[in-house]
Amino acid sequence: MSTSAGIGEIMDWVHRAFGVTFLMLFSGLVLFTLYCWLRLQRGGMAANDRKVWLEAGMHAANGVATLGLTYTLLGISLGIAALSQQQLTPDSVHGVIGQGVNQDSKSVMVVRD
Repeated sequence: MSTSAGIGEIMDWVHRAFGVTFLMLFSGLVLFTLYCWLRLQRGGMAANDRKVWLEAGMHAANGVATLGLTYTLLGISLGIAALSQQQLTPDSVHGVIGQGVNQDSKSVMVVRD
């Protein structure tokens, strides 16, 4: 998959789509997971020390998955809340949903992809 957008445009989109909080938490968890993995790659470590780093890395990796799921559910909830505030009739439903999908916000990001 390729895009004609430059790295600056991609980074701007990532910032707008995910926000600073998500990016900081996600980056911190991923970096800590990688650090634990690198610690496990070192030789000459006692079995108990290896177990500590393995468990810490597994918890951090699970944190990445939990964070992603939490933000996905938040996006779905915000999207439903936005839809519930508009009048829906059989004639207006396509326009309302189309307007929500075309918006650049976290609440409909899940619907786009």
